[in-house]
Amino acid sequence: MFKVLGKFWSAALVLTLAVFGLVAIPSEHEPAVALDGSKFNPGLIISDSVFYDFGTMKVADIQRFLDARVAICRAAADRPGCLKDYRISHPAVTGSAGRCESLPAKNNITAAELIHDVARACGINPRVILVKLQKEQGLVTSTDPSPRAYDFALGMDCPDSPSGCSAASAGFFWQLYKGAGQLKWYNNPAGSFTWLRPGTVISRPYYPNSSSCGSLSFRLENKATAALYYYTPYVPNEAALRNLYSTGDSCSSYGNRNFWRFFSDWFGSPIGGGFLLKAAKGKTFLIVDEVKYRIPNAELRKSLSPLGPVGVISRDYLDSFPTVGEMTPLIRNGTTDRYFFVDAGKRIRFESCDQVQDFGLSCDSAVTLTGPQFTALEAGGDVTNLIIGADNERFIVQAGQLREVLDDASAAEAGIPLTSPSAIRMSSLSNLSIGKPIAANGSLALNRQTGVQGVIAEDTFFAIDKDTAKDIDFSVWLSGQGATLGGPSIETLAKGRVIQSIVASAAGEQYLLTPSGKRLIQDTENWIKNPPVLPESILEKIPTSSEELITPAVVRSTTNSTLFLVANGLLRPIQTVDRKAVRASLPDPTVHRISPSALNQIRKGSQVIPPGALVRIANTNRSFLVDGLNRLYRIPNAAQASSLGLGAARTVSKADLSSYVRSGKLAGVRVRCNGQPHIVVSGKLIPVSEATYSHYPTASRDLSAGTCATLSFSTETGSRFIRTSDKKFFLIEQGKKRPIASRAQYLKLRGSGASFIAVDNAFASRFTTGTNVAPDTGEIADDLASASLNSLSVLGLATKSYTVKMGDTLSAIATQFGTTVSRLVELNSIQDANLLYIGQVLKLP
Repeated sequence: MFKVLGKFWSAALVLTLAVFGLVAIPSEHEPAVALDGSKFNPGLIISDSVFYDFGTMKVADIQRFLDARVAICRAAADRPGCLKDYRISHPAVTGSAGRCESLPAKNNITAAELIHDVARACGINPRVILVKLQKEQGLVTSTDPSPRAYDFALGMDCPDSPSGCSAASAGFFWQLYKGAGQLKWYNNPAGSFTWLRPGTVISRPYYPNSSSCGSLSFRLENKATAALYYYTPYVPNEAALRNLYSTGDSCSSYGNRNFWRFFSDWFGSPIGGGFLLKAAKGKTFLIVDEVKYRIPNAELRKSLSPLGPVGVISRDYLDSFPTVGEMTPLIRNGTTDRYFFVDAGKRIRFESCDQVQDFGLSCDSAVTLTGPQFTALEAGGDVTNLIIGADNERFIVQAGQLREVLDDASAAEAGIPLTSPSAIRMSSLSNLSIGKPIAANGSLALNRQTGVQGVIAEDTFFAIDKDTAKDIDFSVWLSGQGATLGGPSIETLAKGRVIQSIVASAAGEQYLLTPSGKRLIQDTENWIKNPPVLPESILEKIPTSSEELITPAVVRSTTNSTLFLVANGLLRPIQTVDRKAVRASLPDPTVHRISPSALNQIRKGSQVIPPGALVRIANTNRSFLVDGLNRLYRIPNAAQASSLGLGAARTVSKADLSSYVRSGKLAGVRVRCNGQPHIVVSGKLIPVSEATYSHYPTASRDLSAGTCATLSFSTETGSRFIRTSDKKFFLIEQGKKRPIASRAQYLKLRGSGASFIAVDNAFASRFTTGTNVAPDTGEIADDLASASLNSLSVLGLATKSYTVKMGDTLSAIATQFGTTVSRLVELNSIQDANLLYIGQVLKLP
């Protein structure tokens, strides 16, 4: 009914009861699961999205629905027949703004086609029209409807008056076209129906013109419900709702109850969404004042949930709303012109558009909500730039980025106050990129995702090797202990080298990190190549130990007793039986305790064999002299080994010698120890002058101090004269041995020079025999002045100094040179009288 004109007339009473919805029209049968009348919401009988969705049913859908409502039509031949079979022709009609669009004339079409055409032309859900047809005249389920039921199918222009329904609106076509147009007109702002405003509290009577029955006040939620109340201005009372499929009491009205009941039973809930709408497939949209904004993600859709459930509507109806653009979490209150961030159903107020910009948004993109939409969102306080993450991590919003805060100290150093956190959730800020974290230079940080600890310095993350982290507690020197950062925050930093136990400065200095600080490594090239370089801002926080490192060095793990030698960039194990000999061959035999992680960092080499040892590779006849710590000389035969005074050969594998460099054969008689020339004869090294040395044949070989310390030296200086075991004398000249006729001739040639060297025939056989020395040859003079002094100095026989050799003790040296231990200690500033090393040069009194 669309007009109320006064009191009831008895002649129109039956009609009035039907039009007002005062008669409880039953459905054909109750549904298997009956509705619960307590769920009826007088302020929201049907949502706008359902009411105005004109695209829910095609013609075939409507026809199937009608066929299902009436199994057998019992209409007489002179009656119009059932709705499912009804056919009609209608003229062309011109539409009017705010009501319906124009329709072309059609002949002999079904009721289903007419309902479909009118629904689309007038923008009303065809399901609403079907429910209205049932509510007003019972047309949908009637098996023998009357002509009047068709003439006034929707009760259009059927007031409570003596004249009854208007003839101008009579007829099935006009009832549908005008009736649907009137439903659309009810909420046209330009129309005359404006007193029922959504968002306000209204009062509706339970029964017409009966003050004794009372009324109900409630909040009117939407336009569609207002349209139903314009049509039927009564609300069902409790009795009507308790007996949903029957009658209530004398104060019961049924129109709006029946609409809700029929729609629910036939089509499901009439509350299918209000401001949030979507088609069966595709994005969800927010509808604001007949336009729509695309909602880009599920997070924002959830945040807008107080605006109602998401309604699934037809694509045609959805497309009838113009799309303005994509929505952001930024909304505007049109009344106060303030801007808000929408999150988790709350509206959180921005201070200014500058703050909006910090959050990567623009005030120009804000969606201005209607009053009811705005008030549906709960007030959530003010926006601050401090955001709390899901794991209670803290972020500062700056210039469109989320910068994670490592700790309070880092924020203080950056001059960033940590205000009260905003109610905005981290998950709602997907539009913001993750920026560089706020972390003080030289801070420790743990990656929450990987568990890797590292140091942040100069916008770079230096991960700490896990083994190094076990050995060294960096929190002793660096701030941020226990502080964590997310993986995405760390990814914004440059990736530095992994911090290991041996590191370097930008200037190239190397350090060994220890639990107490860093130890400077003097000869960096002999430890590791290309260690991780740390910035000075980290290194300066780690104290420097006064104890420095230099190779060769003997080291051991802090967790293991195995000794290793560090030299030439290799870490080489020392067998227990060789410890004393190897340490004795070094300038500094101190054992340095080093963390396991530092040892792991050094390249591994083969075992250390003491200098001067004779080794033979297993399953071969190849023998070598171990010279120093990393060189091998091939010893071609046993005779050569014997001439050098070498002991029994040690059998080793080829792999045991992998760290040694093979430097050719030592097959001759000439060697140098500490640069001084010596001739090798019968197990001893005989010092000679450079002039004498130049006359002896075979290649010269340099031996290390450690090797020389294991060999035997003659206390006599050698010369160019040799005497073989058969008492024959020879002069060595230019690599040949020249025979000397007699002892007398030898004595003449020697003069005051050094004596002959007694040799065996094997030694003499190394030389080619030259011409005999002429009888009249004068004295053969050797320049022995410097040779004698230098060579004897090597042997420790000089009067001014003595070089320590294997087996020496300070007390034995003191006895040898007629002095005291205390005098030697004082003269040489010795700290420990029991600690000497081979090659150490001592001053003598």
